[in-house]
Amino acid sequence: MTTGIGARILALRTGRGLTQRDLAEPNYTAAYVSSVENGHRVPSSDALAHFAARLAVDVAELSTGRRPGEALELDIELLTMSHSQQWYSGIAASSTEPGERRAEASIVLGRIESAVDAAAAHFERAHRLLADAPPHHRAAAVAGRAWCARRQGDPGYAAYLLGALRDELVRAELPAPGALLAVQTLLGLCQNDLGEDPAPAVATALELAPAGDPARTAELHLTVARTLAATGDPGGAAAALDAARQARLADWLAAPIAEVRRLRGRARLATGDLGGALADFTAASAGLPGDPDLAADLAVTYRALGSSATAAALLADVASDTAAVHRARALLDPEAAEGHLRAAIALLKPTGPRRDLADAVLALADHLTAAGRTEEALDTLADGLAAVDALGRPS
Repeated sequence: MTTGIGARILALRTGRGLTQRDLAEPNYTAAYVSSVENGHRVPSSDALAHFAARLAVDVAELSTGRRPGEALELDIELLTMSHSQQWYSGIAASSTEPGERRAEASIVLGRIESAVDAAAAHFERAHRLLADAPPHHRAAAVAGRAWCARRQGDPGYAAYLLGALRDELVRAELPAPGALLAVQTLLGLCQNDLGEDPAPAVATALELAPAGDPARTAELHLTVARTLAATGDPGGAAAALDAARQARLADWLAAPIAEVRRLRGRARLATGDLGGALADFTAASAGLPGDPDLAADLAVTYRALGSSATAAALLADVASDTAAVHRARALLDPEAAEGHLRAAIALLKPTGPRRDLADAVLALADHLTAAGRTEEALDTLADGLAAVDALGRPS
């Protein structure tokens, strides 16, 4: 039994009283139409456009069996984030859906997947499907790949992906704030991981970051898209859908945006801008709930503001002993500082970041020097510098 595109072409052709020759001419042959209708050949994109014009239907409708309005409804449903993983997988794996829609489904799958390797595979598939799309249309897929690469311990490759996309966006002179937000946010984090200066990327990212709740904004745009689609305004609906897509990207970036806000807070803390640091760390807490490193940053800030009791209370609630937590406890408890600093260095040596490792080494060396243990301080510096250098070499 003939199914799929061939069956639709056959039904539409016979319903319009056309012969295979009528449908084929002047670009194709009746034999070619017969082979398509029988399912023996898959029509090319040019052939689909020709058949759709002869049959007076939309190409998307001919490809998927859906009228244009239904296709728009499906695109809206893709962004609701309310369907099962199996539903999105079905769209992503479909042989009849357009590549852009399959890519959209793959991006959603990457965002909801908890296993980083599986998420990376979804984002890579989306990137391949969008290979010929404009750079701002590929931004979500590239951002997903970069985020996964960083989580897999390869911030250098992530920075390469992001830098290449940034250069394309600049050359194309595209007004794509959502794409630039993704690029600059993740690039700033990768640069920090690599021991480079993230300040320019961080500043740009926070200028572009949305002020409100992007998840709520996305829902509002989807409501507008549904209303416009129902009232016969597909162009307006498509524009609202694109705005929803950008809001979804910003919502997915909530944790990375909070991370770059924390980076700016640390820079402000280092220059003595305690009020600015506290504001950044407090704002970051919404995107990083329960994060131990952020609790450590807040504790260090409150200590500098003279609120040691608040700082101690923040650290008392922390369950994970991260390098940042050890650094903060070293400041609050000078008698136990050496142990905390050595613990921080041990945690940072395998993976860094290099700058944090260097800071911890210097802090321990200063502590040992102040205690009159100069030779140990020199040994600590030598060993620490070798460890920082090792992090900068390829494995």
